[in-house]
Amino acid sequence: MVDFEKDIVSRSRDEEKKKIIKLLLDDANGKDLTVLPVFGMPGLGKTTFIQLIYNDPEIKNYFQIRRWCCVPDVFDIVTITNSICMRSEINREKALQDLQEEVGGKKFLIVLDDVWNWDFDKWGKLKTFLRQGGKVLYVH
Repeated sequence: MVDFEKDIVSRSRDEEKKKIIKLLLDDANGKDLTVLPVFGMPGLGKTTFIQLIYNDPEIKNYFQIRRWCCVPDVFDIVTITNSICMRSEINREKALQDLQEEVGGKKFLIVLDDVWNWDFDKWGKLKTFLRQGGKVLYVH
């Protein structure tokens, strides 16, 4: 994508960007995992918009761990966990253990991009391994 397109998205959505950054940086609710969904029709610029937030200097400085995960067509815990941990574990329980070690005690932001087939049972399992105070943006 050319910078011109990002510039247009940036200028047209500046207030929304500030609001989402504030939500992500707000530590008042640090006891729970915060999940912010981003919905819209394909081609609206959701991913580009979230990239601007993800690469914002305040976000980079605040979060110790930032991970961008492109979710496969089938919501797969091992694939997502390996993407977060930057590993290639094939055993699901070991992958989840690695995830717990990766994010444990750290401020983290995870973007789950291109989520079209949300599996609530698998998400529930994955969510239990994401520590309190973490932030997840999922783009649908």
